[in-house]
Amino acid sequence: MARLSNGFLGNASGKIGNVVFARWRNIFTARQYQPDIQDANTPAQQTQRTRMMALLLFLKPLNKSFIRLFNAALDKNSTPWAVAIKANMKGVSPDACMPMQKLTLGNPTIPAVKLLKADYDPFINQVVLNYTSGANYPVPKSMPLVLASVLGKYKSENNQHLFDTRNSLREQPAGFFFSSFTEGFKYDNYDNLWDAGLIWLMFFDAEKAIGQMNLNENLSFPASFVPVPILDYFNTDYNNDAVPVEALSWQYSEMPGEDVLVFTIDLEKTTITDPEDAAIGLVLVSFNNEKFEYVKPELWQLTESSFSVVVGNDKALGSFILLYGVVNKDMEQISRFNRLYIEENIDGTVLPLFQQLFDTAYTHPLSFVLGGNTCGFCGSLDELFSDFVSFWESLYHKDDPPPVPPTVYKLSLALVGPGDVIVEGCEYIDEFFYYFNDGESAQLTVQPDEEAHFLEWQGPDALDITVKETGVYYLLMSKDRDITAAFELDEPEV
Repeated sequence: MARLSNGFLGNASGKIGNVVFARWRNIFTARQYQPDIQDANTPAQQTQRTRMMALLLFLKPLNKSFIRLFNAALDKNSTPWAVAIKANMKGVSPDACMPMQKLTLGNPTIPAVKLLKADYDPFINQVVLNYTSGANYPVPKSMPLVLASVLGKYKSENNQHLFDTRNSLREQPAGFFFSSFTEGFKYDNYDNLWDAGLIWLMFFDAEKAIGQMNLNENLSFPASFVPVPILDYFNTDYNNDAVPVEALSWQYSEMPGEDVLVFTIDLEKTTITDPEDAAIGLVLVSFNNEKFEYVKPELWQLTESSFSVVVGNDKALGSFILLYGVVNKDMEQISRFNRLYIEENIDGTVLPLFQQLFDTAYTHPLSFVLGGNTCGFCGSLDELFSDFVSFWESLYHKDDPPPVPPTVYKLSLALVGPGDVIVEGCEYIDEFFYYFNDGESAQLTVQPDEEAHFLEWQGPDALDITVKETGVYYLLMSKDRDITAAFELDEPEV
């Protein structure tokens, strides 16, 4: 295949004699026409197709997040998706395996950071990375701004790759990364325990960081890591819940000079059939007097309906997080880990978890994801800006009817095969959908990869797509839409 310049033959497209002319991303190409292909499925071609399919399955979950974030500004004559395929094909092994640490995105020019630790805290479902960037990194001395992008990958099952893309761009304290967690405390959520991960850093001068920043400027190569639970025996290998949180209750009890937490179990709310062959391993962390402390692990034999944990003479004035799992008499785990926040102290005072984490410095406030109008440092923004809000509300007539927000519809776009689609006209996008106001049209520009072509539109709303011009389509957003763009490789040349 050859690239043509200066509009050869007037930018011809199609077949002339035994030469096929085509246009892709404003690049004009010409190749010899191959009417007969004797064997398009040689062992070498099978291996190449298998490697390509493995790469597509690996990259597809990252297309609208990390690939678009880092590759959007790399090549104006190509797409972020095509750049990612070209850059990562060399990382696929002959047996069609794409290792996480081989992932290549963006245009990094700075060596990867040195990771000092990669811990996972199951008490609050948080990954903590500690790194050093060295003395020669381009960190401005006046107002340094260090952004981190962290990609987590879960264990692959049946060639299905699952990633955690929530931390695509985060401002964190220099030398650290904390995965975020929300105010709602879920006893069964451990979605930050990744099987592997990568971290990129971007270094900026905050005084010059005005408007849109080029993320590839002062971008580091990724550093790979594997989060290690702070409890050696913690895992997420079990899904069954033999002893749910609802089966446990607790209360305080006083002993001379010491306070005690007494746990009680209702076996009817469990799936335990033989209490003599079951025990609960408990470990607690206490939050009190602006400090936290881990309580010695205990083993509760379920032949006893209750179990007492001595917590000392002052810890009961604070709160606790309980983490527990179920084992048999051979100390083999038979059920998942659960956790429970004990928010009341011995005096009956309710101590909110986020406030306790903040007061005891158990984790950094920048990792807090609080409810609306609150933040980790200022508390309630409604209270902080109450005077300003009252003044603003006094400027308009409250009797006027409130404006009616426009109806918004979402577009779900899936990609099959080697190609991408540029969507224009949307109000905003997130990780999964494009959002349009009612009555607007989505402009869809198909962009096959090199040596590939657009095949067809698929999905429930494919029939409603209209053609504007070659490679450009319209879809009226009068309801939620679900479409798929299918691409396929050109027939290989012999």
